[in-house]
Parts: sequence; C-alpha cells; structure tokens
Amino acid sequence: MRTIGQLTISPGGVRSSVYGTPTFMTPIAELGITDVGPDEAASYNRWRDFYQRNWSWAFDPIAIAFSLQESSVSADLTVMPLIVGSRYRTWIEAAQGVLIEPGAGDRHDAIAHGILAINAEAMALKNAAGMAQMFSPGVAIDPLGWLGKSVAIYADADPFWAEMLSADGEEPQFFEQNLARIPIAIHAEVGSALKLTAFVAAARGALEQAAPGMTSWTTLTHNGQAYVRVGLSEKAKAESQGGDFDNGAVFYAATPRALILSPNEDVLKRSIDRLVSRIAPAAAATATEPWLGSSMCMQVSRQGLELLGGPGGGLMRDAAQRSAWSNIPILNEWKRRYPDKDPIQVHAARWGIYLACPGGGTYVWNERFRTMESTAYGHPGDPKVGPEGMGPLDLVRSGNFGLTFEEHGLRAKAVVERSGKPTR
Repeated sequence: MRTIGQLTISPGGVRSSVYGTPTFMTPIAELGITDVGPDEAASYNRWRDFYQRNWSWAFDPIAIAFSLQESSVSADLTVMPLIVGSRYRTWIEAAQGVLIEPGAGDRHDAIAHGILAINAEAMALKNAAGMAQMFSPGVAIDPLGWLGKSVAIYADADPFWAEMLSADGEEPQFFEQNLARIPIAIHAEVGSALKLTAFVAAARGALEQAAPGMTSWTTLTHNGQAYVRVGLSEKAKAESQGGDFDNGAVFYAATPRALILSPNEDVLKRSIDRLVSRIAPAAAATATEPWLGSSMCMQVSRQGLELLGGPGGGLMRDAAQRSAWSNIPILNEWKRRYPDKDPIQVHAARWGIYLACPGGGTYVWNERFRTMESTAYGHPGDPKVGPEGMGPLDLVRSGNFGLTFEEHGLRAKAVVERSGKPTR
C-alpha cells in the first residue's frame, strides 16, 4: 500500500510527490506499484472474477461524439461490447430480435412519448404471460400472442397538467377526482388481429366471471371506428362509496394495427383520428422528429420537461439548493484557515476547481450565522427558495433520446434543442 507522499502547496495548487496534482495526476503505469495490501488484492480479485464471468474476453470500449449547433446539442455514445450481466439484461432480452420501425407508435406532437421494442417470444414476457394465465385459469390463450413489435405510451398537451402542478401536495386526491381527464394513452402494435380479438373476448369473459354484474361494457363509434368504454355498472356505482374515482372508466379501441387504451375519451378519439388518417390513401406524413433508436426511445417537449421539474420547477430547485449547500463546508474551512482571502479563490488555487452556485448566485459570508452562504439558496440554517424555473433546463426546448442494442453492445443518441434564451 502506497502513501500519499509529501504534500506541498504552490501557486499551481496542491501537489503530491507520489500522485501529482488534480490537474495532472501521475499515470498508474508510472507509479511503480509492486505490492498491495491483502484487502486491496482481495477486492481486485473479486472484481476481476465477477467481470470475467460476465464477459471473459474483452473490456468495454466506450466512445462518444458530440455535435454543437447554434440551436441544438447532440451526442452519440457507443459501448461495444456490453457486459451481458449488466443492468440492461432484462431490456436486451425483451427487445432482442425486433426493431422499432420509423413509423411505429402514435406519432404526433405529444409532450412526452416513449416507445419500447417488444419481442413477445422473450423469456421475460413468456414468464409474465404464464403468471397472467395462472390468475385467469379460464383463459386458455396466450395473453401476449397478439402483440406486435412495439408498445408506446404518451402524454398529450392539456390544461390538466397545469392544474395538477398547482395542486402541490394534493396530487393523489387530484388524480382520483380527475381520473377521466388524465391525457395519457398506451398504443400497442398488433401482430395478429385474430389473436387480439380472442384475447379481448377472453379477458372480458374472465372479468365478468370474476366480478359478475360489476362492470359495464359500452360499444361506441368515432370516425367509423368502434371503441369500448369499460366502467362500473350503474348498479355498482349506486352502491359504491368510491366517489369520483368510481365514475372513471377505461376506453379502448382494438384495431388490426393497434390496441389503444386511455382513461380519457377525447385522447382516444384523437388517436383514432390519427390512425384513420394514416391508413387513408392520400395520408400526409406526420411532422414529428424521428425515433433515434431501435430498442428504446423517448421524446419530450418543453411542457414535458416542466412536468419532470414539479410544481413551479420545485423538484429542480430542491436539487439545485442541495448542490449549492454541498459547497459550504469546504468554503467554511477555507474561511477559517484564511479569513482575509476569498474562499472560492483559495479552493480554485488549491484544487483547480471553481465552486459555482447552480442558481447563478455567488457565495458570501453571513456574519450573523458565521457561515458561507449562497446568495440564491442561502444556507441550511436560513434557506432561500431560489430562482424560479429549472436552471440550465430553462434553455431547453425539447429532447429526443434513443437506445439501440446491437452486436453485443449498445448505441445511445440524444438531441437537445435549445431555445437560446430562458423560456420564462
């Protein structure tokens, strides 16, 4: 085991006689390591054995390319090969052998749209289907035999989201009271229309047998396409004490191309309109960004990003506040050691790192509390809310992300469109 050596402080910062400086560390090959401690040897052997069991003949080569444009930033990452025993194993198995087609999913201007490549023959899905059959012994068909190559889920732009964000702290009650308004839908590609028909009939029969008289199935029509409303029967609602939640329903449209489900009838109708327009002889191409991957993809608009940020960007502000406060302990130590110097400059001179406040503020000394604090977020003893918005994400207009599992590795692409100025 090697010691850190002699430490010196110079105008260039902290320097170890053994390991060099933070800006230029001594390469491992030049350290001349010949002996290690028993614990170090045991830890390395465990890591090596685990790695070699997963991928015995190669290490993970990783490459990434960036592209900076005036209005966008893009990245293209390749890991080849990928450790088979990695966290991606389940996704690899579920998507193996199938690809997301360019026109897959319900392509439109959703605020968030995700899609997964699905191989219904994958072992993980076969196991899930087997469990479903165990709970429905009367259903003698494969519950997923009808499934095509992809399943997508999306959220549409709607006043619902702004109302949800304004109901800060009361989201569960808000969702229960507005179940029928949630503007989301699932769009599952159909591989066999006949098997889908059999599955829907079997599922309805099993549900009515398990809870006779509890559900109501109403067939409706929109734009020449039949769809079904599934909810509690009038008798069940009259005797129920579930309130607004029990007045909700699920709407689905089973078509030769896709099975579409949504709790919002208007969302389902719009999906039907788009489906009908795509199969029309003179259908025009939908002006949407292309999928960037063939296994997993996600597209999100500005409004979608605001949902991730929570009410008023609160989640982002909380994270930025914690990040700002994490710099305070070392700044206090520098203030204690060098009371006449700027702690920020002391830290930068020693370690070559400038500690910045993520909220755009600065760090100043608070004489009353005897601590450094952020002008944007204060300090733990006297916190400040911080600026509105989501920090760096205020400059983001949209994001497009894709992941492809290929040749024992993966390729990830991302394109982030910038607005050029804060959106607030």
